[in-house]
Amino acid sequence: MSLKQLQIFAEKRDAAATLKGYEFQHLKTLESWINNRLNNIEEIIYCDFEEDIFHRDLAKGESKFRQIKLYSTDFSFSSDAIQETIANFFMLFVKGDYMLEEMIFSFETNASVVGRVVKDNDADLLQAWAANQQNLSGETLQRVRARVLKILQSYIQKEYEAKIQNVNLKLQVQQAEIVFNKMTDEILDKFIQSIQWNFEGLSSDEAVENQINKINSLIERIPLPITNDVKIAFSLLYRAVVTKSYQADPEMRKLTNELIDMILLESGDEKEKWYAELYAKWKDVQNIPEFHLGQFYEIIDAERYYRMNFHKLGHNNLWMSLLKKYIDNEQIKPHYRRKAIYEFIFLALNPTPVEGDDILPLRGCEDWVKYYFNEWEHRNNLADIHEDISLLQIVLVQSLIGKIEIQTEEINKWRYSMHSFIEQQLKSDIKVDDRCILLELKGDFEFHTNVVKSRENSAKSIDIYRQILPLLPQAELYSVSSMFDTFESMISLLIQFKADSAGILLLENFMEEIQEAAVKSGQRHIAAKNLAKRGYDYLSAGGLHNFLQALTSFHKAKSLWLLERTKEGYILALINIGQVYTALGMNIAAKYYALCAIWVTWHSKDESIFNRLAQATGLIFINDYKQGAWMQAIEDFELFINARNNFNPNGWIGNGDEMFKKALVDMSFLIYASKKLFPQISYFVDFRSGKWEDLWREFIAPQIEQFEKSITDETQLLRFVKRHLQSDPLSDVGPLKVIAFNALHIDWRIEFANTYLLTAIGEEFASSLQIFLCELARLNSNFLEPNKSMAILIEEAPDYQQAKNNIEHGRWIVSIPKFESKEQKEISYHYGFISVVIKKIFRSISTFGENEFEDFWWRVLHEEGKVGEKAFNSNAYQKEYCTAVDSKVFTDSQRAAFPQPPPHLAFERLPRLLVES
Repeated sequence: MSLKQLQIFAEKRDAAATLKGYEFQHLKTLESWINNRLNNIEEIIYCDFEEDIFHRDLAKGESKFRQIKLYSTDFSFSSDAIQETIANFFMLFVKGDYMLEEMIFSFETNASVVGRVVKDNDADLLQAWAANQQNLSGETLQRVRARVLKILQSYIQKEYEAKIQNVNLKLQVQQAEIVFNKMTDEILDKFIQSIQWNFEGLSSDEAVENQINKINSLIERIPLPITNDVKIAFSLLYRAVVTKSYQADPEMRKLTNELIDMILLESGDEKEKWYAELYAKWKDVQNIPEFHLGQFYEIIDAERYYRMNFHKLGHNNLWMSLLKKYIDNEQIKPHYRRKAIYEFIFLALNPTPVEGDDILPLRGCEDWVKYYFNEWEHRNNLADIHEDISLLQIVLVQSLIGKIEIQTEEINKWRYSMHSFIEQQLKSDIKVDDRCILLELKGDFEFHTNVVKSRENSAKSIDIYRQILPLLPQAELYSVSSMFDTFESMISLLIQFKADSAGILLLENFMEEIQEAAVKSGQRHIAAKNLAKRGYDYLSAGGLHNFLQALTSFHKAKSLWLLERTKEGYILALINIGQVYTALGMNIAAKYYALCAIWVTWHSKDESIFNRLAQATGLIFINDYKQGAWMQAIEDFELFINARNNFNPNGWIGNGDEMFKKALVDMSFLIYASKKLFPQISYFVDFRSGKWEDLWREFIAPQIEQFEKSITDETQLLRFVKRHLQSDPLSDVGPLKVIAFNALHIDWRIEFANTYLLTAIGEEFASSLQIFLCELARLNSNFLEPNKSMAILIEEAPDYQQAKNNIEHGRWIVSIPKFESKEQKEISYHYGFISVVIKKIFRSISTFGENEFEDFWWRVLHEEGKVGEKAFNSNAYQKEYCTAVDSKVFTDSQRAAFPQPPPHLAFERLPRLLVES
């Protein structure tokens, strides 16, 4: 027979139901939970399961059951609480689930043992037991055994009488009674020795206050940057304990170390919440079957944020194991492997060493280090060499002190190769920005790759850095502020390690020289963030005027962010500007800024921000869709999905964000409506969408079915079209492409031959025109006569001298040359030419007199409104269009070969420049 049979006598006891009101129990649980986190004790704590608190460590094979009592009276063997506790502990002791584990039973209370022996309370025996925890022997053990047996017999008898009448349980009850009666002293002694008593001897108020103070002091030691105060952290964690206690499923009552981290991270700022989300996403990943750029940089970003901010959190093993998967993958490109090696090594070292810390050896990483430097020419950009220099310094030091087995001769070869590259590049004809970067690298190389940091060495490095200063006025993208920040950190470490004070003074003096330029650069970033925030505030306020003001704020932020170190902020500003133009119905202006975002992202060579390509391509799709250029919108949609698939860490589905959801609905409607409105296009649409497989099956086809059910006739279809588009659908199908919109109560209709080149030229003109019109709406909406219809035909001009811009047969004929140059002077001339054409058109319908017109055009619109900077951004529209749109794909669609779709009465009057909610 087995002791498990005694479970028949287990009382149906739900600690969660009877003790939830005890704050003391929850406080004790919280204390244990935080203590586990601080000491990296990897056990699971259950709230109100089996006992008030249940600790289980499967690795050690240990289970601890704790009963918590907050009492105003003291205890003896006569106390019901003591007798009930012993009985309940015994039922757990004989439960089969834990019999193979070491079991500990703990009774914890604020009260004491009764001071006097009265009748048969055996207070002295309980006191003796508590004083000799797990070391009972001789007469004391015999007395305790007898008392415990008496308590258990009483309990078993009561349960026997309650259950023997049940016919279904009778046999089990009888067998269990036999097992109990045959129980040996050895079994009882083992049970007794597993019980621990903790009598604190405090009043209930003192006990609670002490517990709170203990918890607060523990919270302060948690290795997380708690952005809120301790009280808020206490509240969040305490609430988690209480919430867990109420869960019906025992598995949902678990408290783990990881849960503390997630709760506190998720209560922090956006960056901490982001890290918590990524940690939760990657913590259980065992395999990475194929290389995905978005996922790779997501891991790199999360690991780097962890290394810089939470290096004592204990997540090293997770990120190192993920990085190792990339290092071991010999099929990926060298610069990805190098990036993974660099991050792995810096994570393996102490990221923020303090005096007395021992730098961890890199022994065992020799092959990786050799690969890293033998393939060192594989990089994204010049700035990556900063990392090469940092790692070279560490390897050199570790080689000299015998912590890595790489010969000094081999390291010197790498040094020579790196130094020669920098010198050769500096002798070549390079841009000012690149020269600044190379001089900074040369200074870093001189400073960091010399093991002995002498004053002469420092002075030589600073002389190199100083050569950057005269170049700063000509630099467009380079910022000295990152070098300033590096020096600040460097000086802090040198002071900490008691380095030569003269060398430190040299650095400090040089920092004073560059401080003004660094602060100016830093202030640009702060000012840009403030402008972006103001732009969001305007958007939140709503209304046409506020949206136009938001445009100005984002434009200013964009200009300030045009630095290499703030490139992502610049790209986000471009996307924000595009989104505001979209909301205003100026779809081609919006498309231009989306194209700019693609151009800048792609040419930045910083692959960690390539996920912005998905946002930009999505914005292009939305604007072509809303403008009715549905043939092109299909091409855009495929670019959007491909960008998400390649660069979004979660693939093309991503996080199911709003842009993705909107694009799916718009594309589904485009497919449904285009076949209804223009059946001739059905074959093309079916051919393209037939390649979309899972995307079609899971998302688009079901959405089309919904449209078929909800839209029952053509009138309803056209009503839906008008509500969502700015002009006729399929406006890019047929021999002529049309861009139609309404701004300042004027209908604008721009037409051009539906060819690849003229689409680039025509959209370039439309984009500039829309940007000018938005500025007029902001500065003076009465500048042009309302209720006009302006028709403009765009043609290709052989050159600027032969270009036309005049009225023929009631419409403007505007010819613009093909433009491909990268030269800033020629770009300025080209956009100046377009500006002159727009000025001439505006003059023909202006309400202003000649002098007033000229004053407004130059002083208000250009000097104050800076409309020229807004109409032209990073590159010419034609060039960016030809980069983003494949000419072969355009030609293969045969869009000009279709007959011209008939205009729809729905767009006889175009919707005005109006903010879309």
